[in-house]
Amino acid sequence: MDPELWAVYISGLIRTRRGETSAHNIWAGITTLLHPIPTCVWVAAITAFTSIGRYDRAEATWNMLQGVVRWPGPEAYSAYIASLFGENRTKDALHLFDKFKGRVGKEPYPAEDPSVLSVFHTVLDRLLRVDLTQPARAIFDRMATHGPRPTVETYNIFMRYFAKQRDLKSISATFAELSASGIAVDTSTAAVLLAALYPAREDAVALVFALLKQHHIVLDLDNSLTLLKHLTELARDDAFEAAIGVLEHLERDLQFTPPTELAYLVVLCAIERCAALHPARTRVLRAKMLRKMRASGRNPSRSATATMDLVKACLANPRKEAVQSAVLYYQKFSEYRQTFSPELVIIILHDLRRRGEWDIADTILKDLGDMQERYANYPALSREIGFVKNRVSRQSELDAEEDTLDLD
Repeated sequence: MDPELWAVYISGLIRTRRGETSAHNIWAGITTLLHPIPTCVWVAAITAFTSIGRYDRAEATWNMLQGVVRWPGPEAYSAYIASLFGENRTKDALHLFDKFKGRVGKEPYPAEDPSVLSVFHTVLDRLLRVDLTQPARAIFDRMATHGPRPTVETYNIFMRYFAKQRDLKSISATFAELSASGIAVDTSTAAVLLAALYPAREDAVALVFALLKQHHIVLDLDNSLTLLKHLTELARDDAFEAAIGVLEHLERDLQFTPPTELAYLVVLCAIERCAALHPARTRVLRAKMLRKMRASGRNPSRSATATMDLVKACLANPRKEAVQSAVLYYQKFSEYRQTFSPELVIIILHDLRRRGEWDIADTILKDLGDMQERYANYPALSREIGFVKNRVSRQSELDAEEDTLDLD
């Protein structure tokens, strides 16, 4: 099996919390089949343990790696440093970073290696997350003199932080530094600037579009989508408004290609996914986006793919209102198409079981009504329906699988 597939497998197994026995058995299989174990597998394990809060297991994995490799790969350093920051062990994280930093420019960590730069970016990002701006700035200054040289992403990390703080003065100062460095901006830079300027200037979109043109970035379909993705990834009200502003600018300016359905969906899905938005604000932004889509002749209820994306986005949001939105998207699709989508039903029922929303799950089964005879054609759906009827939670299902799993 390809090493990257092993990485995906062990990561998924750990993230589903199926118990350390299974992870241990999988790890034993990997050590038997792969010599040496590739960096991507170590990184996957450390990252997965960190994601579920098992920092002790992440540390044990790092210690195992150090026992078999003299110089762990930069990606592994990045993963474990992030784990230490996640555990609020900032001093330990910086101590490990200092150890790594002392080797930069020597074998096997050439300063120009992008993966080496990524370690610095991880540290900068994590320091700024806890408002440690002075240590972050000291690292930036060292990069400028000793390497690895800052890139546009280095500046973007700082500008994203200042944007979250709504610190326009610092954004402006950082952008001035970026401009003076001669490094070209990218769509991520544009997104940060646009989100910051949009509440204060009516011409914010035009200004940022002009900046992109100045740096020879053509707002074709791909770059427009990238800009929208960067904006919505900021997951803030003003960023969503700015994204809608970008869509409106593309709609009315004939020099640009009009937004595609995917462009509208990128924004709408991000709105549905964002738990930081107040539910009332989500409703306002959703209504605005759906009106824009209808005005452009598009309706997500006509498309199984669009509805699937929206349902998944809603279910990624932990708010209770998001579950109701997911069900509503599904019901509108079913009413409009008058068709049966087993994939959609499986996704919704699976998540409702995970959340323990049994009443809503029962409503979905009731809506299926006469289609029950078709369940036999979709074993996965039949299985989900059985779980709902028998009130088998997602965790109970995983526990049962763990009891029957034999990987030795």
